Amino acid sequence: MVTRRRFRSVQGISGGRKKLWYSIAMATMNKISVREEVARVKQEFEQLCSAGKVTPEVKIVMNSLLVVVELILSIFLEKKTRKNSQ
Repeated sequence: MVTRRRFRSVQGISGGRKKLWYSIAMATMNKISVREEVARVKQEFEQLCSAGKVTPEVKIVMNSLLVVVELILSIFLEKKTRKNSQ
């Protein structure tokens, strides 16, 4: 399937029109599939840890990385952002 990209044209410094590198239409992704993929990776990593195939240092680094990824997902895939904490 081929998707068409529309490029926004702007007036350049020299007076000519040029196409910008970004597309007007934003890319969309399925939020559920992203979260499921992160959960799958986390589960596979836990299986490797329980089988003893991961060193303690790698385990700490990967667990920290997974926490950061989950934090990023919770921020960017949130449905609405509140301006205050009330």
